[in-house]
Amino acid sequence: QSAQKLILQMEKELEVMGLGDRSRVYNTNLTELIKFRNSVLLSKIIVQSALERKVSLGAHYREN
Repeated sequence: QSAQKLILQMEKELEVMGLGDRSRVYNTNLTELIKFRNSVLLSKIIVQSALERKVSLGAHYREN
């Protein structure tokens, strides 16, 4: 649940992050921002799935 709070904080910070250079050609800052935004979204989905999991299956181990 602490991971979930951290991810929510990152999502709020993403809203205020911006770029000075909006060009789409060789803009590594834009590429990194998009990758980071996608990583935060994926992390949110993974954490939510882990919290909703009720049983241990295969590599997905849950301590009860």
